[in-house]
Amino acid sequence: MQAKAESHAKIDLLLPTVEVQPGQHTKLGVRYTIDPDWHLYWNGQNDSGMCPTLKLTSSAPEVSLGRPQWPVPIRHAAEGGVVDHIYEGQFIILVPIDVPIGAKAGSAIDITVESKFLVCKNVCLPGEGSFTLHVPVIDSKAKATESKDAKALESAQAKLPVAVGDDLSKVPFVVAKEKDLLRIDATGTGVTSLAFYPGEGCSEVVNLVDDCISRPKGNSVPSLKIKLTPSKDQTPQSVAGIVEVKDGSGGVRYVWIDDGTIADFERRNKERVPDGGTVPEKSKTGIPVK
Repeated sequence: MQAKAESHAKIDLLLPTVEVQPGQHTKLGVRYTIDPDWHLYWNGQNDSGMCPTLKLTSSAPEVSLGRPQWPVPIRHAAEGGVVDHIYEGQFIILVPIDVPIGAKAGSAIDITVESKFLVCKNVCLPGEGSFTLHVPVIDSKAKATESKDAKALESAQAKLPVAVGDDLSKVPFVVAKEKDLLRIDATGTGVTSLAFYPGEGCSEVVNLVDDCISRPKGNSVPSLKIKLTPSKDQTPQSVAGIVEVKDGSGGVRYVWIDDGTIADFERRNKERVPDGGTVPEKSKTGIPVK
């Protein structure tokens, strides 16, 4: 079905296969296509814009739609000390989807997305769009047809930040939080800079401009000291977001951290043995994951 879209962005839906099967787990793509020189906003912290809203519905109530997984945005610093995290051109939000085991072959499922957004250039304009994807259900023993969007969805998966994982020794930085200060220090050989993109659920960062990007001098190790806004009820601040790690060869990694990551590092520090080694532990950090 043709999308209804206003302003300078439009929206559609993608699946890796033309059909789905009973009991299938897959990922739905919500794709935004933005006019040149315009941009939309990430769902993390921004100084001047708000992220698109997403409302996903299905004609089959038994279809399970999971938590949207947003790709890594662009950190955009503008004059006047304004920092936003944006998307340009085209980007895809991935949504896990489970087809009910009781879905009948020969039937079809309609999945609809409705979105409202703020699209910006020199000015910001409100926009909205909707799209419905009609998906046939085939027998679980049949072979589903690969869609023309399969490669785009594969590429979208690669643009998600990665989880820290189980082995903290492979992470090129360490993370710690004390009261309202979040600290991230590079440990990997060759790391030249760090940046932090505070994500959805993160306590508000006081200074996005200065605190969230490292400016190492000479041979100093890149580090970030990020002041978090104190909570009004004295509860501990929450941490959630992306750490950008650049190295001297031009490589860049994007790693998702959260309160679970900090707990893992704290546990590792407590479990250090006298000779300087560490006791293996299992990390529970988990979203978003590849």
